[in-house]
Amino acid sequence: MFRFPLGIVIGDRYDDCDYGEAVLAVGLLDGTLVGNCPSGNSSVAFGAANTASGTGSTVTGGRFNHASGHLSSVTGGHGNKASGFYSSVTGGYENEASGTYTSVSGGTENQATGRKASVSGGRLNTAQGDHSNISGGEENEASGNGSSVTGGTGNKALGT
Repeated sequence: MFRFPLGIVIGDRYDDCDYGEAVLAVGLLDGTLVGNCPSGNSSVAFGAANTASGTGSTVTGGRFNHASGHLSSVTGGHGNKASGFYSSVTGGYENEASGTYTSVSGGTENQATGRKASVSGGRLNTAQGDHSNISGGEENEASGNGSSVTGGTGNKALGT
């Protein structure tokens, strides 16, 4: 058995990263000399210029993604953030899952901020109620607890 208590870097080491313990980084420095940074203990960062700073967090692809929540993940895309505990962003562009147990499955500039909230895609959607869901569309809001918007444009589910 091989043991690497500090971690493994495959590709280029990013000098501006404060690497955590038991980490894995895979990738090369980009054109601006920015690389992957698994700074959380037991974290993983693949792709280009990605950061996994939460304990046990993972970024497994894409560029400029950040998984900062405890056991959070970003699986690809560009500029996505998983900052809530146990949160995930599957892909897309500048999406954010900031509530606990939240998910954004793709799209552009979507946010899941309520506890156990989710956005499945679309653009500029916000699921901020606890247990709320938006399936897609554009500029929709699910702010009531347990509320749901299935699509369309500019719809709001505001109940409690």
